[in-house]
Amino acid sequence: MSSGYICMYLGKGAPELEAFERLLEPVGLSLENPGTRQVLALSADGDQMRTTREWIVSQLAAKRVVSIQWWYSDSEDVYCRFKPDPADGHWSIEFGLDGVDAAKAEALITEIVAFFKENCAADNAAALVVDTTGQLEEMDWRAIVRGDELLRHVPDILVLPRAISTPGFELVRQEMKGCPQHAILKGSLD
Repeated sequence: MSSGYICMYLGKGAPELEAFERLLEPVGLSLENPGTRQVLALSADGDQMRTTREWIVSQLAAKRVVSIQWWYSDSEDVYCRFKPDPADGHWSIEFGLDGVDAAKAEALITEIVAFFKENCAADNAAALVVDTTGQLEEMDWRAIVRGDELLRHVPDILVLPRAISTPGFELVRQEMKGCPQHAILKGSLD
């Protein structure tokens, strides 16, 4: 089981819930709990709240933080938070991998990397962080993406704009089809 996370930074337009439903359906995730057929959001305290797709869409359109659950089964879920950045207008979309088995985590990561590449090709992607262990969860990735903070560690997958200074890290100029403005990083300052 993983306690890691995925964090994707997208452009300035509000994320489209339907696009995420299409993205997550092939890996077996649904916005509705299969047992109750309910859509659940999470309060700031982590309490479940019944809601609707329409409410989620309205919160995203109003540029509000929204935390929800995507469901594999009536008891197995993935935490997700959509969060706008008032400083630059980008959105972070976070997926918690806590309790997700390795095969499901790998399938989810594969879909999200493909989604990121599609958004990159449309000039709507800023960065992607995949940390399957959760060891770097306390890093302020948003500040790193903005270039306000230096990069100290690299997670399993890190895709940043080439313009961000990353002293001490080798930029791997791996071909990311349709995404020449980004680089995948590897290395460590430890």
